[in-house]
Amino acid sequence: MADFEAHRAKLQAFLATQTVENFGLGKQEIVIAPENITPVEGFELLAGKQLRACPVRSACGNEIIGTLDLRDVCKFFVEQHRKKSPESPESASLPVASLRKLVLETITLHPDVQQSEPTLRYLAKMRPFRIFPPSSSMHEIVHALSGPRHIVGISAAADPARASEGSVSGLSKVVNQKDVFALLAPALHEVDVPVTAVMTSPVLSVTGDTPAFKAFELMANKGVSGLAVVDEEGGQIIHNTSAKDVKLWVAPKRRRISGAADGVDAADGALHDDDGALSMDGPIESFLVALRARTDSAAKTRVPVCVCHTTDTVGIVSGILHRTGYHRIWVVDEDRRPVGVVSITDILRHLIPPPAH
Repeated sequence: MADFEAHRAKLQAFLATQTVENFGLGKQEIVIAPENITPVEGFELLAGKQLRACPVRSACGNEIIGTLDLRDVCKFFVEQHRKKSPESPESASLPVASLRKLVLETITLHPDVQQSEPTLRYLAKMRPFRIFPPSSSMHEIVHALSGPRHIVGISAAADPARASEGSVSGLSKVVNQKDVFALLAPALHEVDVPVTAVMTSPVLSVTGDTPAFKAFELMANKGVSGLAVVDEEGGQIIHNTSAKDVKLWVAPKRRRISGAADGVDAADGALHDDDGALSMDGPIESFLVALRARTDSAAKTRVPVCVCHTTDTVGIVSGILHRTGYHRIWVVDEDRRPVGVVSITDILRHLIPPPAH
């Protein structure tokens, strides 16, 4: 592990001397969701802007109250499907579009979300939005993004006391985990430590014939954002699924919300039935193939699942994640059976130690 510690020390020393301005981060549009839209509209905003998360502002002021994160959609979906499962006579014949509409309604009316009216406030409060002054070192920024956060803010105020106030007008940039990882990729390429040193193991997996809902239920119950889908006989990995697939399935057509902030769309009431392959009660393998075939995203041209081997290094794996844009990669043995998983978060968490205080 001496080499591992040497790489950590080298990265730490480099990041401690760099600031956000040095790296030129946060140049993209700042997307902020208003708290007085429904969770459905919030998730639609993330989908439309192709974001994993965004800050949420108060309805009547200039305050940033928290973060909306795509990962929160899965638990609401699971609860609704439990209520409207095929075992229930009243829902046995529900078409896919009708079930999807019920899912959307439940996300909006879920007791965890609903206060006097269904808004984003509860969800946002569960995930605080952290804001740093522009003088903060990149070590502090990267460390903040090496845990459950996908995004952090950079204040326009140089004074650290004022930077933490969390006002919309005082926010100059939003920095996300993937952009930071892309900038670190050249340095990470040199890390010749075995990937097994940073992978999470054992792997949570389901077989390809598992009902799609059961796969997402497992993901929600275990609090993970991705699962391996393996062959029923040999256990070889054939697909992977994540909360993004739930979002793609739930998301209907979108329309503009009158008077809403730029980029905020609402669910269109004209939902369309899909063929049986997109039923949540069918096999997860068929569900994923059909779901990705109907999208016009980059997923159509990518390989079904991204893998590496136990003999690969962190540097090699970092390069694959950087080139493909994936968030995670599955570590497989010589028979292509998954033995671990490595995410961008895993790499940052293991290689970027906490800043000294």
